[in-house]
Formats: sequence, C-alpha cells, structure tokens
Amino acid sequence: MTSGSKKNKILDFVLFPTAFIWMELLLHIKIRSELVYSPIYIVFSISAGLIAGTLPSILIGTARKRVRVILLVLIWLVFGAESVAYYILQTFFPASALGTAAENRLYDYLGIIITTILKNFGYLLLLFLPVLIGILIPAGDAAGHRSDEAEIKAEQKKGKFSPAAASVTVIITLMISLFVHCFGLWVTQRDWGGGEMAPAKLYCSDENLDIQVERLGLITMLRLDIYHKLFPSSVSAPSLSDIPEGDTEDISVTDVVPVDRSPQIMDVDLSSFMESSDSSIQWLATYFNSVRPTVKNEYTGMFEGYNVIFLCLEAFSGAAINEELTPTLYKLSNECFVFNNFYTPLYYGSTNAGECQNLLGLYPKQGSPMSLQESGRLGTNCYFSLGPQLGRKGYHNIGFHNGWDMYDRERTMNNLGYEDWFYLGSGMEAEFSSGGYRWPQRDTFMIETTVDEYLGDDMPFNAYYMTISGHTPYSWNWISEDYEEKLAGYEWSESTKQYVATVMEVDSALEALIRSLEEAGQLDRTLIVAVADHIPYTAVEAVGELRGKDYGNSNDAIYCNERMLDTEAYRNTLIIWNSSMEETVIVDKVCTQVDILPTLSNLLGLEYDSRMLPGTDMLSGGNGLVIFYSKSWRSDSGYYNSYTQEFELNDGLNFTDAAIESYVEYMNKLVECRRSMTSMILATDFYDLVFG
Repeated sequence: MTSGSKKNKILDFVLFPTAFIWMELLLHIKIRSELVYSPIYIVFSISAGLIAGTLPSILIGTARKRVRVILLVLIWLVFGAESVAYYILQTFFPASALGTAAENRLYDYLGIIITTILKNFGYLLLLFLPVLIGILIPAGDAAGHRSDEAEIKAEQKKGKFSPAAASVTVIITLMISLFVHCFGLWVTQRDWGGGEMAPAKLYCSDENLDIQVERLGLITMLRLDIYHKLFPSSVSAPSLSDIPEGDTEDISVTDVVPVDRSPQIMDVDLSSFMESSDSSIQWLATYFNSVRPTVKNEYTGMFEGYNVIFLCLEAFSGAAINEELTPTLYKLSNECFVFNNFYTPLYYGSTNAGECQNLLGLYPKQGSPMSLQESGRLGTNCYFSLGPQLGRKGYHNIGFHNGWDMYDRERTMNNLGYEDWFYLGSGMEAEFSSGGYRWPQRDTFMIETTVDEYLGDDMPFNAYYMTISGHTPYSWNWISEDYEEKLAGYEWSESTKQYVATVMEVDSALEALIRSLEEAGQLDRTLIVAVADHIPYTAVEAVGELRGKDYGNSNDAIYCNERMLDTEAYRNTLIIWNSSMEETVIVDKVCTQVDILPTLSNLLGLEYDSRMLPGTDMLSGGNGLVIFYSKSWRSDSGYYNSYTQEFELNDGLNFTDAAIESYVEYMNKLVECRRSMTSMILATDFYDLVFG
C-alpha cells in the first residue's frame, strides 16, 4: 500500500473523531451550555468517530474520498438540522420522532426555517469545516495520482489490499472504540452533581433528551434513543418504600376548611390491582392507593350542566394583558376566579406537552414518544379527560384548530372524545391570500366561522379551541399590523409590541366569542376556560419588559436551560369565567396546568378519582406544587433548585434545617412519582383496566 494511502487511512481515524468533537463543542457553545460536561461528550465523540472512520479506511482512492465526504455531510446535516429544529420548536428531535416531524406540515414553517438558517449561517458554516477538509484531502497517493480501479487491482495483487486486511482493521478499530466508550461510561459515573439530572442517571434514561444533549452530547442522545426503541425496557418506577401514606406535604400553610369533606374518589378496588404480575400496574395501584384524596368543597358542582368552551392559547403570557389594549382578557382574568400563582412551564414537545397537561391532566414524558400523541396512537382510555367525562353526560364534544393536523392531532382528539374535529384541510374555513393559505390564520376568524357549529345544539356542548395567532416568529405580519397603530404610543421595544399584538388578536377572538354566546342566549350557561400551552419562548425578553423584570434571554428558554432562566417567567394567567358569577374568588396557592382538569371536574360536578391524577383541585385545601422541566419545583413552602440542590424557604415560614431536609427529600420523591406515572398509564392503559 502506498505511503499516501496509509496516511489517508490514518487521517480518517483522526478526522472523524475531530469532526464529532468540533460539532459537539460548537453546538454546546451555540446553546450556551456550560462546557463543564465537555469531557463526557468529547470521549463519546472519539468513540463514535473511530467507528465512522472505519468505512472509508478500508477503501482506496476515489471510493474512499467519496464515502468520507458523504459521511461527513450526513454528520453535518444531523447537527445542522437538529440546531435549526431546536431553535424553532424548542426541542431536539430524537431519531424515533422523525415520523412525527415528517407528518407535520413543516412547510408552514418555511419562513421561519429560512430565517433561522440565514440567522445562523455563520454557525452552520463553521459546522461545515470538517466537510470542507474532507473534500480537500486528495484521493490519490502521495504523488497526487488518482487511485483508480487499476491501482486497486495492483494493490490487491501485491496482497496489500485484501478483505482479510480490511477485517483486521475493522476489528482493531471496534475494539479501540469499545475501550474508549467504556472509558466514557466511567467518566459519566464521576461526581458531576446535578442530582436527578446527573450524567450517569441521564445515560440510563429515555427522557430529558435536551439535557442528555447538554451533558452527554447530541450523538449519544440519538444513539440512546435508537437503542431504547430497539430494546424497550419496562417503564421505570420510583421506589414507593419511602413515600408515607397520604400524598401531602409535611409542612404546609393553613388549609381551607371545605364545606363538604367527603373525598373525591370513585368506587374502585385498587387493592385488586396491587398484586398484578405487571410491575407498572402494581406500582400505579399501590401509589394511587397511598394518595390522600382531595375533598369536595363549596364550589363542587357550581357549574354542573353548563356548556364548556376551553381555549388553549398558543404561546400566551398574561404579562401582555392590558386594560386598554386587551379589555376582554383584562375583564375575564380579574373576575370570577383569580389565580395569583399559576404557572405554565416549558416541557419537551412544546405545544403537544402543554395540551397533554391541559387535556389529559398528566405531566408529559420528557422524551419520545410525545405523551398526548402517543395516547391517540395507542387509543388509550383517557377516562378523566373532559371529552370522555362530558361525553358520558350527553355533551356534544367538538373542537377546532386553525392550523394543520400537526402531532397527529385529529386521531388524538377523536380518541379524547371530540367526535367532531375541524382543522385546515378538514372542514375548517381558512383565509387566503394570492399565494394560498395565510400564515398564521386569524383567531378571530376561526371563532366567527365556527360558533354556529355548536350554538344551535339542543344538547350541552364542550368546545375546544387550539389557537394559532400567537405562534412565533413575532413581526409586523398581516395580523399584527392591524394593531400597530394602537401600540404606537407605548414605550416598549418593537419586538415587545409585535408580541403584544398577537395577544390583542386573542382578545379580539374572545370578544367575538362572548358576543356570539350572548346573542345566542348561551352566555350565562357557559363556562369559559382559557390557558396557554406554554409561554412565548422566543420572546422571553418581551415578557420581562412587560413586567419590568429580567428573566433571562430567549435562547435559555428555547433550549429550556433553567439553570440560567428565571422560572418566574413561567408565571401566567388562567381564566375560568362565567358571566353569572358575581363574587371574585382569589386563589393564592401555587398551581399549574395539570391542576386544571381536577378543578374543572369539581366545578362541573363530575365524578372523578382525585388520587389518580398528578394535579389537584386548585380550590381545595393543601399546598400547591408546580414541577419544572429540570425537576426543580415550587410549592407554597418554597422553591427547590435541582441544579444547586438548594431549597429556598418562603418568607414568613420558619422550619428547622432537619425539617427542611426531610421535606425536600420527600418532595423530590413525590415529583418523581408524579412525573413517572404518565408513561405507565399509557403503556398499561390503566384507566381502561380500572373503568373499562
């Protein structure tokens, strides 16, 4: 074999590990990740690079160069596409989610995709550097002669290029790669801190994929995702041995004494499932049986038999509510029920994750598959969701989305009992321009063209709206420009005004809805619920400007980096409103999206079992709890930071260090239980087993 050929072989075993290290480091710098974990993904990059370099190393001449360049381009495309997707959709896409990405109408995002690529062109060009080096490496020998078929035959004739020699190369390389990988596993076991998000725990998990990327590397996350899909393990369940009977806090503020203290439970024999041979069923039954149920209260059945309209507001933040600019939102958020400590945290899956909490009342899995979409694919019995609950009461369940069938939402909503589901391309009227469908669609138009679908019903109705006007990016587009003149007098930045304009469109839609209900004589008998799917993660600066606070920047929100992002940015507004309610009820307890379903079930007088949902009735006694993406959490007692593993007690409370330590230990286990139950419920179809 020529000396040039030998040098090229050696070069491949240097180039590919270097390419992986280069791209991983650039990605982590781009997402502003702390480089403290770089030793982990550098070692894994070397292991992956050695394997990638094997294929071109056993070839000669132009074949080697062709394969080398193709592999480098593929690696570049993976890192580039993941970077763009993460910026737009606030999450990395595992390999198992490619089907979801392909099914979604991605060309609706063509404008923001092009804008994102142009904005990050320099970064993508730097990522391309290893590809450029691969292209510049000559294909021939040291003299620059082309290694064509004749040269390959000559090498074979000399015995210097044979399948046996190639096999030896492959075996040696794989052995070295395996050794390096084992060393990487040893590195993950070191004391990196991070608590539940420690690298060693992340490596064994199929959740928290974004943090896996941060601490283990993108290639490792993708490899682990493929492994978990090829060799699925049973759903991991937290230990119940240290969970005391009665799922409640040991230290708490004074509970509200309810009028009716009968528990919100159903006639279910959970003990019969506690001996199941399926460990997940056994765990769920045991855990639910240990939970102290909430009790009925003075608001139980307050709106029994009422119509329900539930609006999931795309990228909504209550920070934009203004008495002059958004009078309808201002009225609805300051009457009836006012939730002063309501949060909408960001989770993996963005909108799909928000809807999972709003509709299923469950925390979404922090990885693939996305929980709400998976419930539709499996046909899971979502017994406690409003659709099935109200459907059993004879309601007409109907839903609308002025977007396409993203996240396979049609199948999901049908499974949730919405027998009539309308979206663009399937019964939903749309606004057009000369170039086709306008993007985004106008929420006011959606309301005005759909209310007749249910207002003429002889039966009570449960209508669900998923809005779109608030979708990123924020600019003076064909919708927001209608509000530009009204915003001219406000001393906000242009980007903040552009975001507020989308909330003004939501306000216009709600105004149209209330007007239509009033004209139909249905307003007094309709309960209106409005909540965000998530905050505007590309406009965190706007949220901060509106509140006069600094929460961090949008990059930290996009990448869900709660080490840098102030979780108070998630503080939001929940609307539960009815025109006939005269008294305003102030709720100060900490609450979040999974608490909406049990609260509405109680208000509507529906029979449900409060032990089997991770959220609690916001109008009941006991402390509230909101769990963030990073497994940090906030209760009525204080805030726990999972990164520093420190607990900050709320002002006015005084507990010993020992009591706080015990409380935090218990709460961390409770957080793990509440976040883990979703995957087990879906995998076992637990509600169907119990209720049929």
